Amino acid sequence: MNINRTYIEDYGLIKSAYNHYVHYVMTEWYKKETKEEGKNAKDDQKKLKNARFKHGVANDYPRRYLDILADIDAHSDDEWQPNLGFYVGKTLKYRSKKANEFIVCVDEEMLKSDQIEGKCTQHCHRHQPKTPIMSSLACPPKNFPLDFFSPAYFNDIPASKKTIITNTQQVVFLPKPKLSFRPVSQEDEKLSDKKFTNKYWESATVDYDLSHEIGRSDNSSEDSDDEGDKSYCGESIDLEGFTSGEEDEGEDECIEEGKHEDHDDDMSDIMMGQQAKDDARAARWDASQIAGPSKWDDWQ
Repeated sequence: MNINRTYIEDYGLIKSAYNHYVHYVMTEWYKKETKEEGKNAKDDQKKLKNARFKHGVANDYPRRYLDILADIDAHSDDEWQPNLGFYVGKTLKYRSKKANEFIVCVDEEMLKSDQIEGKCTQHCHRHQPKTPIMSSLACPPKNFPLDFFSPAYFNDIPASKKTIITNTQQVVFLPKPKLSFRPVSQEDEKLSDKKFTNKYWESATVDYDLSHEIGRSDNSSEDSDDEGDKSYCGESIDLEGFTSGEEDEGEDECIEEGKHEDHDDDMSDIMMGQQAKDDARAARWDASQIAGPSKWDDWQ
């Protein structure tokens, strides 16, 4: 072991380091674990995800790569092996071999970048065991490219779930992901997402069962065929009881005119009645003048 022996007999410093590690670091670790089992592993996974994503942004990774690195469910919960001195990479049951190789390449690039820049790297070394150790994580990311998922996992889930977790119209990994970030792959990695998918979709999806997509495409094609057919007249309409706008408008006009005529008749009747009353009143006035004031008083 490469040990700095300068302070090997400085018992005061050793005691302080021991107290800090045992009574603070491990105590905080223990408190987190008692509140939520696996909390420390989740925090480590989140830190690793953030480190990978920041590295990708700093090095201008394609957007399709950054979308993978930005989702925490795309990263495994690697486990520390004290006897080996490094992390053992666990295998997510839903992550494909291509995705695993891609993540390993990202970690290698992070280590190279730190060495070139002369940084004292704190990234833990991760090794993939020959016999895969399955991760306990079971919740896959949503709407991820098809080749991120293992063909065995994808083919085994119901069709209704396939449409939720996968974007079957996109692939993101090179045929040999171990060549990612190499000069030989730069031309392909600079392609837009659409051009990259058009180039590699057919070869990348050979092992995937996409029968549910065929059914969906048949339904959509039937609809488009009906609309494109010259004999297709669209949806039928029940014309019974249907009247045109002009007819309705004419009826409204007749109704309005009738209303005006009735109104005029009513006004005429009122005026004639008032005239008759006035004439009768005048006749009584004349009669009162002939009969004398007493009669007028009685009439009034």
